[in-house]
Amino acid sequence: YKRRSVYGKTWDEAHEKLTKLKADSLNGLPVATSKMTIAEYLTYWLVNVAQGKVRRTTYVNYESLLRNYVTPEFSRKKLARLTARDIRAFLAKTAATCQCCAQGKDKKRPEHKRRCCALGRCCKKLPSDRTVRFLLVILRAALQHALREDELPRNVARNVELSMGTKREIEPLPAKEG
Repeated sequence: YKRRSVYGKTWDEAHEKLTKLKADSLNGLPVATSKMTIAEYLTYWLVNVAQGKVRRTTYVNYESLLRNYVTPEFSRKKLARLTARDIRAFLAKTAATCQCCAQGKDKKRPEHKRRCCALGRCCKKLPSDRTVRFLLVILRAALQHALREDELPRNVARNVELSMGTKREIEPLPAKEG
């Protein structure tokens, strides 16, 4: 058994939350007790789980993607409160945001080497479809581990599906060059 507390502005609100927790428990759904944020859990997962399971280059890619994309977005959100809607919105926002602007890459360059976003001219450097899909893969893997360790009642990332992505136009070579 795990002790949980529920709070509400009124007695009725608190009683409703308590009744829902009891119903979930009776239906076999484990109750999440973790107070960790998503960023804290992903850091724990990266160091203690992924580092021992994947190759060094894969680990470096995981660390880079989590540091640059996921941690800034989910630095304060609690792991137990994460929903599929949050993940879907995060992926959609990431796919539509210029990463040079979002990560401040151009502002970190020396004054004489700045060329786009720091000068007010957005370069529209969007992440690839593969990057967005890889972010979802990492979140699914990390949340699946949280599920196994009883940090979460279910893996909400498994409910997220991405669209087919953008299709590139293939331009055949002219007959003269072929």
